[in-house]
Amino acid sequence: MINFNKGLAPEDYHLIGFSLGAHVAGFTGMEISNISRITGLDPAAPLFEGYPSRVRLDPTDANFVDVIHSNGDSFLRGGLGSFAPMGHVDFYPNGGRVQVGCNSVFMGALSDIIYGKWNSLCNHRRAFRFFIDSIIKTCTFRAFACDTYENYLRGDCFGCGPTGTQCSNMGYFSHKSNGRGAMYLVTRENEPFSNQFKIRVISTTGQGSTWGKLEILFVAKDGKNETFVLTNEADEIKDTGFIQGLVVAHPNIHNVTHVMLTYTKYKGWIYSGKEHWNIDKIELINSDGDIFTYCGYGTKLDNSVSHHLPLQAGNCTATMPAPSTTAITTAAAALQPHRIAKLFWQVVGSPIKGSQPKPPKLFWKILINEQPDAIDDPVAERYFWSPYV
Repeated sequence: MINFNKGLAPEDYHLIGFSLGAHVAGFTGMEISNISRITGLDPAAPLFEGYPSRVRLDPTDANFVDVIHSNGDSFLRGGLGSFAPMGHVDFYPNGGRVQVGCNSVFMGALSDIIYGKWNSLCNHRRAFRFFIDSIIKTCTFRAFACDTYENYLRGDCFGCGPTGTQCSNMGYFSHKSNGRGAMYLVTRENEPFSNQFKIRVISTTGQGSTWGKLEILFVAKDGKNETFVLTNEADEIKDTGFIQGLVVAHPNIHNVTHVMLTYTKYKGWIYSGKEHWNIDKIELINSDGDIFTYCGYGTKLDNSVSHHLPLQAGNCTATMPAPSTTAITTAAAALQPHRIAKLFWQVVGSPIKGSQPKPPKLFWKILINEQPDAIDDPVAERYFWSPYV
């Protein structure tokens, strides 16, 4: 009827289904071929996950099927959504099992289902809240391909690749991205949810290790700021590696001009952190791939002091500063040859061969050494002998 009255074709339809509705959309796509797109918002798991594709949502139900998994934990732990992939691209925000800022448990979720309430379905409902937010073009939910969610959290997979197939935008505009397969991202606890950054702090080598808390404050051009904890109080920080991870700032903090970095040493009964720690570089990369850096070889972070570090657009290289001209001159002067003179004298008597021995005589020598560090080197020493007096 709609097709006849409006002149539409299946290719013009985008079906969106939440929970059980995601599978209903899949059944529709199975009956009406060539539907343009189906979006599954945390498709229901009970009686669907693990079953054949003909009784659940799957990639054959439309030309493009995208799925957001927000509550794919086990049913005994309160999970109501499917974790298994069901689309051409499957998004797993915060790992896809539970969501940051949600505290619902099994009994609360079960009572909500029985009594028709929604108070404890926070994890399950996040899927459609993410989708609604994604309609706003300034709210980009960029997700990235990675072998595991744990590796993604470490910042190992935060790029789209040379062909753009290693990332995709979760939500309304996902069909405009080239990425396919499993995609990961992290979000904020509350709306607005998206604004990911990858942070890397590179320490100066040769310090050994310390224990302490490292905090970074993002400061935007308009003064808006937000603080993130990079290491906890008792975490070990080594000079042989770097501190790296992902944070999600408020979307208003998009033009970061500088950061405030604070190192607080750990004070324990058995061991404690150092009084200061040195770094060489800070890297900030947003989800669009823009990079902002600070470089300063051996930048000293005193204990419990916030350090203002300006950022520059693009990458930079932290290099060891060249010695000053004064230092070179002083060092050269120290290497200039100089002489050391020493005087030795000795009273020498003649052998007694008769009743009238000769009186003793004074014998002396001068030693001139032009290389003070090589006193025993005969080449470096010159002797001048005196006659008998």
